Amino acid sequence: MKKSELLNNFKNSLLKGDSWIHSLFETISVWEIPTEIYRGREYIYLIEGEAFDWILLAERICGVVNDLLPERELKNLLFYNEFPESFHLNEFKSILGTDKFRGYLNYFYGVTIESSLQMALELEIQKRHISNSFTDMNDFTDDAYFEIYGKSREELLKSFLLQKGDFYRNEISLQRLKEFTYWLFKYRLSFSDSAKIASDTQKGLLQLEKMSKKKLILAEKELNYNDLVLLKNSLV
Repeated sequence: MKKSELLNNFKNSLLKGDSWIHSLFETISVWEIPTEIYRGREYIYLIEGEAFDWILLAERICGVVNDLLPERELKNLLFYNEFPESFHLNEFKSILGTDKFRGYLNYFYGVTIESSLQMALELEIQKRHISNSFTDMNDFTDDAYFEIYGKSREELLKSFLLQKGDFYRNEISLQRLKEFTYWLFKYRLSFSDSAKIASDTQKGLLQLEKMSKKKLILAEKELNYNDLVLLKNSLV
């Protein structure tokens, strides 16, 4: 089905009074375009053909019918991953389908948790410096990168951009940052054993919970450690 038809169907379902959140996920479940340019902005919904950024797609779909949507619920969904009370979490997987849910897992661990892991290490290093009475530093990015990946951010970013056929620059767009973070995730999996993967994942999950009091979409974390072992074998 064409993109215009999907968006029209979504709008019509809202005009009929259907549940907006269910209609949104039904639209997401059949969306097939992995990337597009819309109003001068690049939208990459499927990073490396593997990691599904459903929040970005939800933002794009809802953007054409903002006036028909409950503002507060939409904001909670897009900014806090918080679903309306009428939507049950077990519906998330069943409506998305196996492939898109797997893509969501890839994004969740490869971008969201990887970013949280980086933050956790930066904070740990900062605490070490403070406890040792070193207060002259306020940027611990490279220290964290060395501990997680064994290389500096600059060296890794250069490698990433080179693979993308792009020139090096220290500042990159939010979209490029997501791609870089997912690239780092796969790079880390390539040299980490399963126990280290699980340990780092737990650290990232705990940091994410500290940064936000909102519930994680996935509550059963044990299931996802198994998924990470599968990811290690299939992605690298």
